[in-house]
Amino acid sequence: MARSELAQTQVPIRPPEAEGQVQARSQRHLIWVRLRRDKAALAGGVILVVIVLLAIFAPLLSKLTGHGPNQLFQSMLTSSLGLPKGPNSHFWFGVDQVGRDVFVRVAYGARTSLMIAIVGTFFASIVGIILGVIAGFYGGRVDSVLARLIDIFLSLPLIVFAIGIASVCSATATGCFWGILRPGISLVVGIIALFTWAYLARIVRGQVLSLRRQEFCSASVAIGAGDFRIMFGELLPNLVAPILVFSTLTIPSNILFAADLSFLGLGVPQSTPDWGRMLADATSGGMFTYAWWMMLFPGVFIVLTTLAFNLLGDGLADAMDSRENA
Repeated sequence: MARSELAQTQVPIRPPEAEGQVQARSQRHLIWVRLRRDKAALAGGVILVVIVLLAIFAPLLSKLTGHGPNQLFQSMLTSSLGLPKGPNSHFWFGVDQVGRDVFVRVAYGARTSLMIAIVGTFFASIVGIILGVIAGFYGGRVDSVLARLIDIFLSLPLIVFAIGIASVCSATATGCFWGILRPGISLVVGIIALFTWAYLARIVRGQVLSLRRQEFCSASVAIGAGDFRIMFGELLPNLVAPILVFSTLTIPSNILFAADLSFLGLGVPQSTPDWGRMLADATSGGMFTYAWWMMLFPGVFIVLTTLAFNLLGDGLADAMDSRENA
């Protein structure tokens, strides 16, 4: 064969820079790409970041303004009728019926509401995950007993039982259940964890019932892995996506639930700033008809927070769906 023909039959060498153009993308990267396309989810994330920063820097804002969350400013009450004055350059959100800065209390209220909702959701998730994994993995009588327990808790009228427990535990300073649930934040967190774990438990149970028949689970059994290793080392990592999505969507519900208890006077004490308590103060004696800002600002922050969590949760659910195209 001629030298010219050999040159024509040679395979062209691919330049090094072309080889780096095709790169494998991790699951985390794919989720981020999908989430970044969802403008509503990104907007919810931005709103949450702002509210979280407001909660974190609430003491700094209080120091900069010189107004404490429970500090009274009698000069901001009208001398004739004792009504509070509205927003101005020194009190951005006005004052309430006793002369407290509404802006500072809203910032501290963000701390209270987020702490109650996130901590309560965390403990409820722990209980729901453990019981759901056990029920789905063992099946049989264990599954029957735990499934019926889940059904019982799901059928309970949440708000009625919550009001009853909060009323009993708030009657004395020692609280109830041997002092475990005391009046205040711990009481609301305990009620949330007690009544909301069953929702996640049912989801986890259904997922485990499906996953335990997969090949990777059979392989773990074949190599002699123990039950604990299979449940929490093999099955649980595959449940991160639904657990994360469910928790993100549950937090706003718990924020509203905590606000409901505070609105009824059964949540945190009066000295602890809370959005629900602020709404209750605004409705007391029809105060909101004269001081609209007392209801507007805490109500707006409740709506924005719950909306932001729901938008972000929906976006995460879509981004973690393996059927979505990258």
